[in-house]
Amino acid sequence: MIGSVEVVFDGAARTLRETDFAVACPIATVALEVSSTNEQLRHATAGVLGTWIEAAAARFEAQNIPTDDARLLAMALMAPLRA
Repeated sequence: MIGSVEVVFDGAARTLRETDFAVACPIATVALEVSSTNEQLRHATAGVLGTWIEAAAARFEAQNIPTDDARLLAMALMAPLRA
């Protein structure tokens, strides 16, 4: 599990450094901007984040973390991105 979490944060940190902090999460940016004004984009961005949560949860489950715990951990990792 620790390895997976480190990969997520290391990748994000590398992207931020390499772009001089100009490229963050494009999905979160759109979600925050449109969540209260555009229902179609709100659903689209929620779908993307949901897919990321499922992918992270599956990776944690593959490391023998129980399903419920894996999903909660994945949601915690993505929480800062959610609108």
